[in-house]
Amino acid sequence: MPPEIKPPSLDEIEQAVKSRMTEDNEINQALQEFEVKEASYTQAIPQKEVDETPTMVKWIFKLSGGAITEQKQAEYVLLAVVVLIFLISGFLMFGGSRGNVNPNAVNNLQSIHPEILKP
Repeated sequence: MPPEIKPPSLDEIEQAVKSRMTEDNEINQALQEFEVKEASYTQAIPQKEVDETPTMVKWIFKLSGGAITEQKQAEYVLLAVVVLIFLISGFLMFGGSRGNVNPNAVNNLQSIHPEILKP
């Protein structure tokens, strides 16, 4: 049979409440001291200003000589550069010199490796 549980007496309850209150006061005091120390640390550290402008946009501003002054304009210039690079790459890969084949180069290649170019 389990032992009977006796409710605490009034004196025990008062003693527990008093000890709890002193613990809470100590915790609050320590918390206040920590907040004061933390505030002094954060005031001593200078904050950096964060620049949201991307680096490549800054390059466009610098290279344009003042002609481009807004970020949106610089982004359009970068987009145009990317499109131009793709067009040049496509031309060099697919539209290069197809019809200008040197006949001597074909004969030389055929004499060196006859199995490559069979008539």
